[in-house]
Amino acid sequence: MLEHSSVDIVILDIIMPGMDGLTALAKMRNEFDIPVLIITTDDEKETVKQAFLNGADDYLLKPFTPQDLCERIEALQTLVPPEEEAPIITSGDLSLNLVTGQIQIGNHLTNLSDAETRLLHYFMQNPDRQLSFEELLLAGWRRHRENTTAEEEMVKLAINHLRQKIEPGTEPPIHLPLMNGDGFLFHPVE
Repeated sequence: MLEHSSVDIVILDIIMPGMDGLTALAKMRNEFDIPVLIITTDDEKETVKQAFLNGADDYLLKPFTPQDLCERIEALQTLVPPEEEAPIITSGDLSLNLVTGQIQIGNHLTNLSDAETRLLHYFMQNPDRQLSFEELLLAGWRRHRENTTAEEEMVKLAINHLRQKIEPGTEPPIHLPLMNGDGFLFHPVE
């Protein structure tokens, strides 16, 4: 279907006949850059972590209300701003293209996921300010914190992916240091 149709958003269940959702997601990510919402009954940290490692943009636990699903779909629709409104923003040695999700560090180009693009954009708008997990969840996934371990793990995983992409091998991290375990900040480096 993805090869023959124009698809705006994919809603993918983890448990499916034939091929599980995580495998389908990994195969999809090899060819397509479409926002993906995972739905699952499993609130286990490892399942959510695997979904995000495979390229999910958000997840929703079953059972959920139609309103919950509609809110998540609306948030996913805003992942990429319209091209005419999407500038390239620069902070320190980083340049972020909000349309393509590409980040340039010096002469090196790297692609970011949609959630990583939104997070980095928010960080770049708030340099040298400690941002809480709740602020980052709202910035990256456009939803308020429900105080689940999976949410905090999702934010930490996205931050770790950003670190690997913008400062590989740098210990301790320069651009995105953890602050007292309570949040993160972005430090632009010239």
